[in-house]
Amino acid sequence: MKPLSLAEHEKLSGQLANYEKQGRNIVRPRLISLRLPYLPQGFQRGTAKAHVIINEKGDVDQILVTGEKAEIFLPGIEAARKDWQFKPGTVDGKPHPFPSIIPLRFE
Repeated sequence: MKPLSLAEHEKLSGQLANYEKQGRNIVRPRLISLRLPYLPQGFQRGTAKAHVIINEKGDVDQILVTGEKAEIFLPGIEAARKDWQFKPGTVDGKPHPFPSIIPLRFE
């Protein structure tokens, strides 16, 4: 899996915003399934955001985890994301990568 930077995530978001301004037909990815990450015994509560790129096949192929205790969540989120499925997003009817932010709360 290729690492993701916030700059890359924001760049793709900006590109899609420009497409919308141009009146292009944008259909965002739709969640099909999302398995929650496994967390170790004795884990403390917290939140994280998974900044992801959903590719043309509907798979998450880039991820960056931010938020409190992100380093604790990262291994579980990276493992769980293999089972995350989306209906791919499109631009003018053609599959296109899309950025998304998945908020995660662990209690």
